[in-house]
Amino acid sequence: MESSDILLLNCVNCFNDVVKKPVSVVCVLCRGQVQWMYQSDDTYEPYPADINIMIEKSYREKKQSASWQENDGRFEVDFVRMVEEKVGSAGTTVRVKRDTTGLF
Repeated sequence: MESSDILLLNCVNCFNDVVKKPVSVVCVLCRGQVQWMYQSDDTYEPYPADINIMIEKSYREKKQSASWQENDGRFEVDFVRMVEEKVGSAGTTVRVKRDTTGLF
């Protein structure tokens, strides 16, 4: 088995149930080719892998937003405004971006 076969196997096992997309899409996400990022001060920080995949899945399904629950509340990325906000907390938005520089 070659290393690319192992990557493919890991992609299918870890993410296929989450993304419900063809393996080629899953593998691109696994390798970090698409990375969603949020603004923190003067830089952009990457979202954790599980949230990144969930945001990308919603984006590819042409939804207007993606949301998830964390310990300190519910968060939402608005694809129209390209911001993340904590639901129910006025004024807590940060800019987000979709980095595809590694996409082939």
